[in-house]
Amino acid sequence: MANGFSGARIFAAFSALALFLSATPALAQLGQPRNWQLGFQEAVTPIARQIGEFHNFLLILITAVALFVLGLLIYVALRFNDRANPKPSKTTHHTLLEVAWTIIPILILA
Repeated sequence: MANGFSGARIFAAFSALALFLSATPALAQLGQPRNWQLGFQEAVTPIARQIGEFHNFLLILITAVALFVLGLLIYVALRFNDRANPKPSKTTHHTLLEVAWTIIPILILA
């Protein structure tokens, strides 16, 4: 050919490209999680171990907070629904309650 590309070279290039593209999904499976796998991969350094322990602690803490909030939501939905409370109170400016829901998140975040 006049431009320097022969049919064999083009075929070899496309074959190499096809081989690479067909191997890519198989190589992508190497880092994929498995069923019921939880947490990080095996730690090598002490700092990575500490990060893993901190992650596990936070997982337990966040689960406890989420279950507590879920319990409160269910309680409020059942306690203050229309059937249980047909004539709601008209309470406004409950100072103790307003201070409590301001201070409690501050204490949690501190």
